Amino acid sequence: MVGPKGSKVMGRMTAYAFFVQICRDEHKKQYPGELLQYQEFSKKCAERWRTMTELERKWFNQLEAKDKMRYEAEQAQVKGSGKTKTLKTGKVHKKMVGSGVREG
Repeated sequence: MVGPKGSKVMGRMTAYAFFVQICRDEHKKQYPGELLQYQEFSKKCAERWRTMTELERKWFNQLEAKDKMRYEAEQAQVKGSGKTKTLKTGKVHKKMVGSGVREG
């Protein structure tokens, strides 16, 4: 999934990020009109994540592995397409002006 700027690849998501995303979706389904208090929600998600067993986390870890493969494939595609950042030249930093390096 290439990001909104076109050539920038969307970053990888961790297993915990997938977990929080699903928790947020579940919360919106249960309480459709309620404003989400992020700090409280985040604490509850973190506590729930800590109490989960490895077996319960397995699905989220699989999602993370799949997303990692997607990310690496997109990175290779962007790098292979020749779109690289060009360095801006012409600007001299103040530290460089007085560094003792002289031309000519």
